[in-house]
Amino acid sequence: MRGERLKKRNRIISFVMAIAMVLTLVTVAPVTAQAAGVTNITIHFKNDWGWGTPALQYWDGTSTTVIGGATEEVPGWGGAKATMLNKDAENEGWYTITLQGNCDGFQLLDFSKPSDNTNGNVRTLAMDYCNDKEPTDIYFNCEKFLTKEDPWYLDSNFQTSIETKLPKQEEETYDPATLVGDFSALTFTNEDEKIGNWNPADTNGDMVYVGNDVYAKTIHFKPLNEEASVQYKVAFNHAWDESIGENGTSDNVTLSIPAGTSYLTVVCDHKNRNLYNSVTNGADTTGDTVSIIGTVRDNNTWVETYEGTEYDFVKLSNRYYVYQKAFKAGSYQYKAVFNHKDWASWDNITLKLLNDKVVTFVYDAETGNAYDSVNNLDKVIEALTAEPQNIEKRWALVEYDRLDGDYEGWNIYCWNSGFSDGLNVKVDEFNGKHYLRIPVKASEADMTLSFCMRKSTTENEWAEKDGGDHYITFPADQKVVIAKFQQGQGITSVLPYNKGYEMKGAENKVAFYYRDDALMQELNESSLSDKVSVVVNGTTYPMTFDKDNQRYVYELEGCTSGKYMYRYIVNGEEVVDPFNESGAFSYKHFDDLTLEASFGNATMDYNDNNVLSVSFKGTDATNIDAKSELASITADLSELGGKTLDVNTELLELSASVRDSVSAGNKSVPVVAKDIYGNVYRATAEVTVTKRDTDTFDWDEAVIYMTCTDRFFDGNTKNDEGVNKSGSLSYHGGDFAGLEQKLDYLQNLGVNTIWITPIVENVDTDTDNGYHGYWAKDFTKLNPYLGTEEELESLINALHKRGMKLMVDVVLNHAGYGTEDYFNSILKDQDGNSISMIRDKDTTITGDDVRDSLSGLPDFVTENADVRNQLVEWQTEWMTKYDIDYYRVDTVKHVDATTWAAFKNSLTKANPDFKMIGEYAGAGYANTAGELGTGTMDSLLDFDFNDKAEAFVTGDINSVESFFQSRNASIDNTATMGGFLSSHDEDSLVDKLVTEKNLTEEEALKVFKVAAALQLTAKGQAVIYYGEEIGQHGLNNYPIQSNRYDFDWNQVDTQSADANSMLNHYEKLLSIRTEYKKLFARGDRSSVLASDDDGYDVFTRSYNGTKLYVGLNIKDADQTISIPVSEAAGSTMTDLYSGKIYTVSTDGKVEITIPKAVDGGTVILKKETSSNGGSSSSTGTTETVKNDTTTVTNPDGSKTETTVIKDLPADTKASLNVTTDANGNKTSEAAVETKGTEKKSGVSTSVSADVVKAITDKAKTTDVTIKQEVKKADGK
Repeated sequence: MRGERLKKRNRIISFVMAIAMVLTLVTVAPVTAQAAGVTNITIHFKNDWGWGTPALQYWDGTSTTVIGGATEEVPGWGGAKATMLNKDAENEGWYTITLQGNCDGFQLLDFSKPSDNTNGNVRTLAMDYCNDKEPTDIYFNCEKFLTKEDPWYLDSNFQTSIETKLPKQEEETYDPATLVGDFSALTFTNEDEKIGNWNPADTNGDMVYVGNDVYAKTIHFKPLNEEASVQYKVAFNHAWDESIGENGTSDNVTLSIPAGTSYLTVVCDHKNRNLYNSVTNGADTTGDTVSIIGTVRDNNTWVETYEGTEYDFVKLSNRYYVYQKAFKAGSYQYKAVFNHKDWASWDNITLKLLNDKVVTFVYDAETGNAYDSVNNLDKVIEALTAEPQNIEKRWALVEYDRLDGDYEGWNIYCWNSGFSDGLNVKVDEFNGKHYLRIPVKASEADMTLSFCMRKSTTENEWAEKDGGDHYITFPADQKVVIAKFQQGQGITSVLPYNKGYEMKGAENKVAFYYRDDALMQELNESSLSDKVSVVVNGTTYPMTFDKDNQRYVYELEGCTSGKYMYRYIVNGEEVVDPFNESGAFSYKHFDDLTLEASFGNATMDYNDNNVLSVSFKGTDATNIDAKSELASITADLSELGGKTLDVNTELLELSASVRDSVSAGNKSVPVVAKDIYGNVYRATAEVTVTKRDTDTFDWDEAVIYMTCTDRFFDGNTKNDEGVNKSGSLSYHGGDFAGLEQKLDYLQNLGVNTIWITPIVENVDTDTDNGYHGYWAKDFTKLNPYLGTEEELESLINALHKRGMKLMVDVVLNHAGYGTEDYFNSILKDQDGNSISMIRDKDTTITGDDVRDSLSGLPDFVTENADVRNQLVEWQTEWMTKYDIDYYRVDTVKHVDATTWAAFKNSLTKANPDFKMIGEYAGAGYANTAGELGTGTMDSLLDFDFNDKAEAFVTGDINSVESFFQSRNASIDNTATMGGFLSSHDEDSLVDKLVTEKNLTEEEALKVFKVAAALQLTAKGQAVIYYGEEIGQHGLNNYPIQSNRYDFDWNQVDTQSADANSMLNHYEKLLSIRTEYKKLFARGDRSSVLASDDDGYDVFTRSYNGTKLYVGLNIKDADQTISIPVSEAAGSTMTDLYSGKIYTVSTDGKVEITIPKAVDGGTVILKKETSSNGGSSSSTGTTETVKNDTTTVTNPDGSKTETTVIKDLPADTKASLNVTTDANGNKTSEAAVETKGTEKKSGVSTSVSADVVKAITDKAKTTDVTIKQEVKKADGK
């Protein structure tokens, strides 16, 4: 029994250790204590647990000496060392070891079985006072440890606790304070804590003494369904002799508590006779949930994802959070966790208590710091007695329109609001419409508010999604943004942002606007109708309410250059414009200013990009400031097959592209610029579109193979110094040479583009190597683990000789850990001062996608033009030096749009064919966040794709097919998507099917074949993750990272010999995709048949007269179905996947058998079509179709005409074949299908005279041979 109890505890400890390791990855401080006191102890341990080799391991020690046995690395503990305990020769079963110096913690363990038998940190505060010259003997009691009591004693009989070493500390004396009042309107969460009615002797009302004559208490009650009123004050010494109430008097405080509230915190400042409470302080339900974590918890847990609220702070105000807890004397550690998942970035805080005490903790949301009443009493008192702040409230209001009217369970899961990621907002009804109110924290920069619209049930909070990720831009100067969200379409419109005026120079007008944000937040803007006017240069004008845009408007006409003064009159009171409090602006025209626009290259084809540049000419060109006075520049790319795009006003350039459907010839691109005064300038850029003349594949035809270079193949062992293939976070030896040596395999597989991880030199941390490439140390040097410059060049040349291309992963968002000093030393301004490339506190906006760091990595200040230009220069040099073909761009979401535009422009100037696919986390065809088809990314990784594949192979056929049809219509060669099933940053699809859909691994691998077929027959680019083509899979489970496996080359040989293997499945599909690359990259998609219940989907892909029928089957059995086709009766259809031949029946259908999932689950039918709409074969036969007749003409001049006969009796079908030989002789033959009557002798029927007449009329002769097929009435 003892062993079982110990083992259970150790499993928990091992899990905690794993959590600590994970936290190290994201640079959150690991679970360790701050420096403790000097100690000098000899530990005596009686081996009651039967450990094989008792040992001691300590950590974070300075000047620490351990006197014991041998010191060795603990197996499987990543290099951590432990010292063996010595046997006590005089006392059987006892072991000893001496520890001297400083250490933050230590644990005892069984060195022979360290993963099973450890007891976690057993260092206590009392050991700080065991610091005599001679070691203090202390004894470990195993039984006490198991019952969670203090196990340390000063004698072997376990009579005198080590706690007696703690000195006594005098506590501050104070008068007891009690919260008294009438709280009858509240239902206390715990009935035992209910406060009696106006009873100062009721100890349930006793407040916690914080210090400096300040008290605090929080009462918890069930959430209020409606507003409730309470009365209270604070009495002292459990009597009425002294009390504090309203405004320091003894009068009762009357307080209205809002609906939805579930707690009340009251603070009493006895000295200054002030009371504070969380309601009056304005605390609301927005913001993060803040919890305390560490050994301060009753179960000493460091696990952040607990269920419950017992460790949650409450909000005293919208700035300060409060938590109180009673402790016994001892040493504790803590830090904060947000929303039960995100760790605070600061180090753990140590709390030392010499006496039992109730401690008050405060979290300051403004500074991000936490304090306690032991270490920082002044800070805690300051927080508790702070006057209420008028914190600006900002809201995004999303009007949700569901056509079915069903809003039950629908809510928004939101992030990037400045509050908690994962904020959940429910639908509320207002005036017959449905809104979701998302709180947004004040920010110095514009924010990209991100959310998913989802339906939650009690069983599944993600039961349904309306689209993928959605985004709303929330400018820093706005207090409310209102967007409309249409079911199935996403965000369809956003109300104009609030502003005071708009100059319309081209019309000689100025439009004045007024909107009351407070009323707008309550959707009550119209209440000011007929009560708003604007005073311009002393003249008052009435403003009209614009219902569509929810603001008041007046347009002043006949404006001329000069200065204007304005203010508003609202409800009879003068109001200034909050966006321009001076009420003044200058309006002007430029007399001599013209716009010019031109392309960098005179010609381009549909696979090119071309940089459009704009500039101003004229005597006023030097008078206009592009950064401050240019409002917008747009380019109308409709003649290039595009839309109107914004030209970046800082760069004055745009990378443009051409749709493949645009004909060759001269094209014009109108460019329009507007300045802040409303003046409009126009120009036209000319470019010639040429036919594409190349023997290589196009960008949108890329089949991309993503490989982690270090894990693929070790082709040169000479660069293996430091390689450790057994370490999940270490280099494994894969290199450029290895990739080149495996190009035969990759080309035979059928891929044409190899995506490799970043190639620049990376940093290594204490626990991790930069094997993945995303922790750059020097952007000008190759990572030596991957090979030499000559080996990289050789790889690229070898790829190009095969008609293949190289895609390199690049990072512009961040550098590797510890590189701040290096990167901050590179750039200098014109005065020789350093320009910081790395973001610091002055350039950081906490929680912002762009202006905050990821996982504590050094974040580049890309909004600084000098920093941006340097990063762009480095990455452009790599491309030009080595003739790299494409870039995969990391962390697109976390870099400003101007940088991406500058990057694209630089690459396009160097090579018009150069393309980029971006990783914008959460992107899909319906939510590209403005980074696709806008002059930055040429493609985005499709984060919806694997979710949809997962849904498809588990039975959600129809809705996924509908999704792919919408996706198909939304992407093109200039703005495409890369669909992937697995990646290095996610669990593989196979593992998702196991963990999320409860499939077995065997079942998951079966349907994964169908997922691959879904992927490789879809429009856009296919992105294959290395190893999934041989069935490898893994979890994104740091530090193990089983999804970043070494490629299993043994499986290639094994599966090559198995016709039904995953590898052969991929090779067949990729061979078909290569043969019909334009069709799959660009073709239309239409549904033919689909069934959720039966688990199959049949759809067509068609392009330029070629049509393929794709059938997919997720079931574990073959399925035979009859599908309608457009090909004529008698036509032959070939299954490209299996080679089977099918014939179109007289009713225009083909009966096909789709194999079960394990056998590929795929049919791809084809009928090759010629350029004139007919079909052709290698023998010279041609086929044309006109109306209901298909004509096949042979090289010798003979032909066969097959006609479907119409207007026949029910249950009768017929077709006529008229064959004309080379000499013109005709023979006619008809096929008739009827249903008959079953008799003993068989099935009987006859061909009616009407049918015979219809056949002979169509043949124009009575000399027709009629063949009859008879079926039973049931069709068999």
